[in-house]
Amino acid sequence: MSVKQCCTIIAGLILLNISTILYFLYASPPKSDSELVASVGEMEVERAELTEELDSLYGRETLRKMVDDEVIRQLAEKNGLSVTEEELEMEWRLQQIDYGDGAKWDEEEKLEQLRLSILFEKILTMDVEVSDEELAAYLNENNHLYDSPDLYRVFHIVSDKREGAERIVKDLKDGADFSVLAMEYSPTDQEYDLGFISLETDIVPQSYIASLKNMEEGQWSEPVETDNGYAVLYVEKFIKGDTYTDEELHSYVKRRIGMEQLDTIASVDLFWDEAGVKWVYEQ
Repeated sequence: MSVKQCCTIIAGLILLNISTILYFLYASPPKSDSELVASVGEMEVERAELTEELDSLYGRETLRKMVDDEVIRQLAEKNGLSVTEEELEMEWRLQQIDYGDGAKWDEEEKLEQLRLSILFEKILTMDVEVSDEELAAYLNENNHLYDSPDLYRVFHIVSDKREGAERIVKDLKDGADFSVLAMEYSPTDQEYDLGFISLETDIVPQSYIASLKNMEEGQWSEPVETDNGYAVLYVEKFIKGDTYTDEELHSYVKRRIGMEQLDTIASVDLFWDEAGVKWVYEQ
């Protein structure tokens, strides 16, 4: 290759680099993926349109929840209120017994909401005085609070016939996933997750209780007869029960008594002025 050809190539590369730089500096940028979120034929949906639509549908309530949560945090800090891990776990256990909502102990978002709920109740009841007599009377009426029973996180699949339940057990032994089998064998039953239940509950058939007594975490049952056919149970999680003292229950009982004495509907926006809240929906 001659020197003249080399010089020509080098000059061309220099011009190409300069052109590329000028293009990115001055050319109108194309629509990026962050701006264009969908298209249908020639119709395009930009992110700004999506954001506006989501805001009109959910913006107000989403922002309200964010504001309420922060109001609770700031008022709790202002008044020196906090929630210990022991209080949080005890409240979680008691909720599983009362409501069986199935919330896992390691679900961070749900635990944070539970923590905020406890803090808000503490804010509402921080001036409530509970005597030893009131505490004793409440615990005497609710002595189940002393003992938190064993809890089983239970899933089930119900089949009309025993043969169907036996096929489910066989599939499980062959390595099938329980939730997948639930969709296959019982696609219209969206309640295959029974949440956390105790052996003292009356919300499930007694045949379930009899079977659970002999089950461990990670184990499924043989077919269990019910009024609606035959069920296969699966224990995803087992949590050993615990016991509480009067001292440990004091904060919980004080909040319960205090909340019963409230003469107004508990709402965080009652404290918005105190917290100096301003938001766009007032404009």
